[in-house]
Amino acid sequence: MRGILDSISAKAKSFHPESVSEYSALQLAKKLDDTESLWKYLALLNQHAPSVIVEAFIRAQGRGLTEKELISAFDEELARLATKEGSYEY
Repeated sequence: MRGILDSISAKAKSFHPESVSEYSALQLAKKLDDTESLWKYLALLNQHAPSVIVEAFIRAQGRGLTEKELISAFDEELARLATKEGSYEY
C-alpha cells in the first residue's frame, strides 16, 4: 500500500498545470500543505465557483488553526458555503 501512496505523491510533485483550474488547484493544495490531495482540489474547482473555493479557504484560514487542522476546516467551510444558499455548483 505504501508504494501506491508514494507514486501518487511523486505525481503531484511533478505535476505541471496546463489550465487555470489546474494551476489554481495546485496553488490551493500548496497553501493547505496538502499536495498529496491535488486531484481532490482539482475536482472541487470543477464542481464549485472559484470565488466559493477562495471564500472557504479565507474563512478556514481565519480560524487560526494549525496546518493539519486547516485542511478539515477548509472542507467544513466549503460544505457550509455549498449548502448555505442551495448549490454554488455550475
